[in-house]
Amino acid sequence: MKLKERILSLVLSSALVISLAPTNIFAEEEQANTVKTATVEVSAQAEYQFIVPHHEITVSADKAESYGYVDNPKVEGEVTALDALVAMHEETYGDDFTKDTKGDYLVADYGYVSKEFGVESYYWIFDVNGKAPHDGVPVEAYNGQCTMDAVNQAVIKDNDEVRFALAQDTVAFMDYKLNVSYNGKELNGSTLVAGVDQHLNVTGYGALWEGYPDEVIEENGRENVADVQLALVGEDGYTITPIEDAITDDNGDVTISFGKPGTYHITAIGSEDMEDYGSYVVMPYYTVNVVEDDSVANVYDDLWLQYDFKELKKGDSAEIYPRRVNQINKSDVAPVADVVRPNFNFEIISGDSIKLSANDSSQKVSVKAVKEGTTIVKVSYDPVFAYDKVWAGTHDSNVTYVVFDVNSNPADINIESGIDLSSYDTIYYIDEKELEFAPTCDEGQIFKVTANNETLTSEDGKYSFKLKEGANVIGITAQDEEGKFKTLYKVVKARKVSYTVTNLSREGEDIYQGDEVEIKFNGISLPVYKLAGIYNPTMFNPSWGAKGSFVSYYVDNAEEVTYVDGAGKDAVAQNGEVKGFGEQYNITDNSMILKFNAKGTYTFTKGSIFESWWGSGLGADKLVENGGKPNLDAPVLEKYFSELPEFKLEVKDVVPLLKKEIEDLNSQIETLNGQIEDLNTELDSANGSKEVLTAQLETAKENLEKAQADLEKYTKDKEASDAELEKVKTDLAKATKELETAKAATSKSGEIKDDKATSEDKELVKRIVKFTNSKVKGLKVKRAKKKAKLSWKAVDNADGYIIYRKVGKGKFKKVKEVSSKTLKFTNKKLKKKKTYTYKVVAFMNVDDSKVFSLESKTKKIKIKK
Repeated sequence: MKLKERILSLVLSSALVISLAPTNIFAEEEQANTVKTATVEVSAQAEYQFIVPHHEITVSADKAESYGYVDNPKVEGEVTALDALVAMHEETYGDDFTKDTKGDYLVADYGYVSKEFGVESYYWIFDVNGKAPHDGVPVEAYNGQCTMDAVNQAVIKDNDEVRFALAQDTVAFMDYKLNVSYNGKELNGSTLVAGVDQHLNVTGYGALWEGYPDEVIEENGRENVADVQLALVGEDGYTITPIEDAITDDNGDVTISFGKPGTYHITAIGSEDMEDYGSYVVMPYYTVNVVEDDSVANVYDDLWLQYDFKELKKGDSAEIYPRRVNQINKSDVAPVADVVRPNFNFEIISGDSIKLSANDSSQKVSVKAVKEGTTIVKVSYDPVFAYDKVWAGTHDSNVTYVVFDVNSNPADINIESGIDLSSYDTIYYIDEKELEFAPTCDEGQIFKVTANNETLTSEDGKYSFKLKEGANVIGITAQDEEGKFKTLYKVVKARKVSYTVTNLSREGEDIYQGDEVEIKFNGISLPVYKLAGIYNPTMFNPSWGAKGSFVSYYVDNAEEVTYVDGAGKDAVAQNGEVKGFGEQYNITDNSMILKFNAKGTYTFTKGSIFESWWGSGLGADKLVENGGKPNLDAPVLEKYFSELPEFKLEVKDVVPLLKKEIEDLNSQIETLNGQIEDLNTELDSANGSKEVLTAQLETAKENLEKAQADLEKYTKDKEASDAELEKVKTDLAKATKELETAKAATSKSGEIKDDKATSEDKELVKRIVKFTNSKVKGLKVKRAKKKAKLSWKAVDNADGYIIYRKVGKGKFKKVKEVSSKTLKFTNKKLKKKKTYTYKVVAFMNVDDSKVFSLESKTKKIKIKK
């Protein structure tokens, strides 16, 4: 019978079957308050089998003594590994394990174990938290090894992991103590993403290194371990199922994937290849949580490299160190140490002149030039779980490339691409975009030009091609007089965008002179991302010299255009430039608010993205792998980046529009006046209702006559100034509101005939009259981060309230309608550095219409950073 079968037979034939639920093993009840205890994780293994599955147990300091074993006097009263070992035997064998029979199962004289779980061997080992306990004092006579603790001397405490194992290498005693890492950290407790290849690394050191200081082991003993087979531990704690194709390579790397979310337990065993050359491992035990990938890749999470092209000679080496931007971090201000790097993938898609040290890594890979030729490497990154969420993998348009040209005898010439774009620039386009460029070279001639692996034809020294969304690889080869060649490659980023134009003054309508318009660009991102310890984009704060980030355009007829700056104030275009500001770390949410003071066609050209930042000079990210500490005295740096598409806006003449609105309103006034006259005639015998109705109708008449007089006054001035036009708009809005209120009141009054008038009808008309002259009072607006909290006082007879809001100098828009019982409202998701103005109007339902009260006073707040 094999050893592990014999051990399992001993365990499973006992009276008790181990429960994986937490088990409490206490000393005698009368000593419970005085004897120390420790709750620890324990397990025991032999020949790649758990004979005691990994589980939690609570152990008392006198557990070993209660069976006649003795702890080292130096640790009297403490809980030791021997106490845990005895408790495990007691738990496993139950009543069969007694003071009299203990020797059949466990022999541990003076701390030296010669039998565990019924198996005699001097190769039983143990560790605490993966390491053999020792006193930490190197002994020269032992070649720097420390004095190790015996099992009855090793003190354990709450949350420790105590592992017992039967060593399999009885010759060299080099069973590997393994560490499986994920993304540079120990695998245990990691959260992984379902359906995504997870790249792990396995290192270890032989048991003979036990007892040496940690730094000695790390420097001399730890190594990548090949031929280790990863396996899953079943729910019963015993079953071990190898994971298909999960065997480490020579670098200790291995890839696994989980098909569905859940909690998994992972261990590692020696593969057949490892056993063939006499190597073994001590099985680790890891618990991982696998979650569903609910992330959505987006264009705003980009991918940076130190370079997009590198020239090498045969035998040269290089490195590829990619960065995910935005970085994965706790917050925008978290330090470098908190940055989590995803797993990056490196794939040779063309050529064979170089070899990569790995196809994936969370850090960097090495490149070795092995032969003449050109090789293109594709780089991307995987989703990763960090800081309580899944961070998405690379969007298709952000996959990038790096080109290596191996040429040991290149032509001594210089090639210029003729493309004035850096790696921080992006060409943004709407439908499609042709890129035209004219490469040059000194002391030679252009031999071949390619774009995305297609050969281009020259027209008068110029080349052009249609950009694809994402990374475009352009290659230029030149030849000198001796027939030698030199090559230059450049990667150009391009991205499809769109923009929306919203008339803030006339929602959903064409743009007229005097209107305020908001333009937003969808799909753009910051050229210089926040990089911990390297770059820190500024907010708009001129007193600090910080200009923030904004979309920049130049517009013709700029003297007729104003824009809203980063502080929410009106600004005049300087040299024709207008700006649309974003947030400190995000220009995705950008807003260009313009006002056009004259009719005409406005053309927007030379579009770009301006950014200012604190920290290092542009390009520092290509020189260092990790940033330094935050520098609060860092200078403010700035630059215009990228190219945005040209567009035009048509602004119409507002005077014809105002004339038409006046004509429509006059027509409605005449109609209503006729209704009032007819109604007054009918009311002569309304049995007392005439007095009430007359008061209401006379008020309506007076309001309408005043509105009509104001409107007629302004229509006489056909060359009205901007200010006069604004007054006309105000009067139109006021008259329209008065007209609607009068219509509702008159409609209800018309139902009161001399044969149908009731006291209820008369009271309703009185309430209408009183209500339309009421005002919403006590409006308060308080700022709470990115929220506005409104409250107001009740209005008698109101059936509800309507909250209106305007942004900056825009037009008031309805944001919410609430019932009469609600006297407060919270407006959420407000934007930084925006000014919001609120007002509240009460309404009364009259049949199928609404009658409105007078408006409240307006209240204004500004959302700060």
